Amino acid sequence: MGGSTDDMSLNDMAELIKNMPKQEEMMKIYKTHIDLLNKVIVSISSNNIKKVVQLEGQIVSGLEGSKKVNNTMLVKAISQVGKDLTEKDYLRMLMIYFACYDLSPKDRETLCKSVPRACHREVLKNMEYLD
Repeated sequence: MGGSTDDMSLNDMAELIKNMPKQEEMMKIYKTHIDLLNKVIVSISSNNIKKVVQLEGQIVSGLEGSKKVNNTMLVKAISQVGKDLTEKDYLRMLMIYFACYDLSPKDRETLCKSVPRACHREVLKNMEYLD
């Protein structure tokens, strides 16, 4: 069924009309999926997810590519990326960092001061008891 309706039989037209509600329903489903996909793309773009994932991977593995990362580089990167993160994402990143590295009390305190909420600072301070 490709050309004009002049070439169609009545049965073909009836079948086409009968299938229209199914096509409309499918279009609604496609639109919903496309809208969700767009929201995910916007979220990934606006929340620097790619940078966060790379940095969290570096924290956990201790590697950047095939090179070993050092603490100074990680703290600098966390500080830079942290400016653009939500409070919860920043807290999660610091929790991962605190769990993976044995920090001096001074370094812990410095990083805790960068967290705006007192309750989040307490979470980070209490992580030393997780051994």
